[in-house]
Amino acid sequence: MATPDREKRARITRRATVFGLTASSILPSIMAPSRAESEWSSLVAAAKKEGRVVLYSAFVGLAAHKELKKDFESAYGITVDILEARASEVRERIRIEQAAGRNAADVSENGRTTTTLQIKEERVFEPHGPLPSLGRLKTDFPSDGMRLPVFAIVYGILANTMLVKPADEPKSWLDLTDPRWKGKILSDDLRTLGGGGVLFLGPAGPLRARVPREACAAGPEVQPGDTRK
Repeated sequence: MATPDREKRARITRRATVFGLTASSILPSIMAPSRAESEWSSLVAAAKKEGRVVLYSAFVGLAAHKELKKDFESAYGITVDILEARASEVRERIRIEQAAGRNAADVSENGRTTTTLQIKEERVFEPHGPLPSLGRLKTDFPSDGMRLPVFAIVYGILANTMLVKPADEPKSWLDLTDPRWKGKILSDDLRTLGGGGVLFLGPAGPLRARVPREACAAGPEVQPGDTRK
C-alpha cells in the first residue's frame, strides 16, 4: 500500500489552481479571504521558483488557450505548457505517468464524466485548497473541493443550410433516425470518453431509450478527431 507522502506526490496537486485563476472568473475559496490570499501568495511564489505550469487539456483546438497562456504568463511570469488530446487519452496519460512516478501534469482540464472516473477509480487529484475568489463563483457551478467549473458545454444539432432546407432540418435527436440522414451525419466518436460519449449518454439519450438498434438507419460517420476542424 502506498504511503500518504507517496500518494500525495503521485497526484495532480494544488499547482493546478495557479492556472485556473486566469482560466476563469468563477473560482472559489473555502476559507476566509485573508487566509486564502496569504496561502495563494505562497502558492504563486512556489510556482515561480519552479518556473513552469503544465496543462493537459481534453478540449482540442480551444481558441481560448492561446489567450489564457499569454495572459497568465504576463501576469505571473510563469511559463505555461499546454498538451491537448482526447479525454480518454488525457486520462490514460496521467494514469501511466503517475504509475511510473514520472508526474508531468500540474493541471487537468477535462469534462465531469472523465474526472469523476479519475477521482473514484484512480485518485489522481488533490483538493485545490483555499482560493481568494469565492465571491466570483456562480452558485449554479460550485466547486466540489477538487474540481473548478470554468465553462459549460452546450450540445445541439447543426444543419448545413447549403444542403438542407429549413423545413427539413432535424428538430429533435429522434429526427436523426430518419433514413434520409443515412451517411450524412458527422459526429464525434460516441464510443469513447469525451464529447461524443457525453452526447450519447446525455442529450441524445432518447436515441438509446426509445429507438431499437435496427431502427437507427441513419448511422453517423464517426470522426475520431475533433469535429471542429
